[in-house]
Amino acid sequence: MKLPQGKKSSVAVEAFDGIACVRKTYNDNGDPREKCLRETAFYAYYAGLTLIPRLIESRPPTNVLVELLRGEPLSTWQQGRPRAEVEDLSRDHGRNVARFLQHVPPAGALAAARQDFPGGLGLYEVAGHTLGVVADHLAANAEFDLPGLHGAVDCARAAPGIAGFWGQEVLCKLDWNAANTIVESGEITGYVDFEQSFFANRLIFVGTVIDHINVLSWPRAREGIEELCGDLPSPEMQYAAACFSMCRKILGCCRDGRIGYFTPERILAKLEKMRRATDS
Repeated sequence: MKLPQGKKSSVAVEAFDGIACVRKTYNDNGDPREKCLRETAFYAYYAGLTLIPRLIESRPPTNVLVELLRGEPLSTWQQGRPRAEVEDLSRDHGRNVARFLQHVPPAGALAAARQDFPGGLGLYEVAGHTLGVVADHLAANAEFDLPGLHGAVDCARAAPGIAGFWGQEVLCKLDWNAANTIVESGEITGYVDFEQSFFANRLIFVGTVIDHINVLSWPRAREGIEELCGDLPSPEMQYAAACFSMCRKILGCCRDGRIGYFTPERILAKLEKMRRATDS
C-alpha cells in the first residue's frame, strides 16, 4: 500500500503481531524527539477514541508504530467526485470533531503531557509564545510587515481568554487537512498525524478545524459540532481562533529569523477565506 508522505516524517506499512500497522519516522524538519513526544502524548490523551489509530509502540526520538486505519485519505477519495458529494461529509466531520471536544482523557493525561512536552508549556504559555514570536517575525521581515497580518495576530489574542466550556484546556491537533482525514465507505472514519499537537482550549481546537477545512464546508461542519456541543461562540471569536491556528502554522515555518513556506499573499488570502467562512 502506498501512503502519502508528509513534510515532517515518512510512513511505511509493516506487520506487527499479525496486524497491519504504520511505522512513522520523524525527519529533521523540526526536532524529531519533540515531534515524537507530541504525537505520543496525543495518543495517550485521546486513548480509547476510535477516530484515531491505536498506538502500538513509541520509540523516541525517532518513530512510532500505530495500527493502520482502513480506508483512504480524503484528498484522494474526493478526486473526480462532484463537489456536493464531497461536502456532504462536512456535517459528519463536525460531529467527529465534537467527539474530540467531548472526550474525557484518562486521569492525569493532561499533566503527563505537560511533563513530556518540551518546556512543559500550558495554554497561556503556548499562546504568549506563539503570538509574540510571530509578531516579532512579521515586524522583522519587510514583506510580511503588513497591517493585515499584524491585525490577524491581534485578533488571535482573544481566543485563549474565552471562559466556560470553550475555554477549557485540551490537547489540540493542528493539521486537519484532507490528507490526514480518512474515508471508508463514503464516511469519515478517522484522522492521523498528531506530531504538531499543542496545548490549547476547545475554541482554538475548533479554530484549527476552520483553518484546515480544505475541501469540506465549514458552515456544515459547524452544524455537526453544535449538534453535540451546543452553540459555538460568536463568528468573531471563531475567526479569532482560526487566526490563532494560522499563527501556529506560521510559527512552525520560522527558521533563522525568516518565515518560510508561506508568502504574505497566501496568508492574506487564507485569512479572507476564513473570514467569509465564519461569517456565513
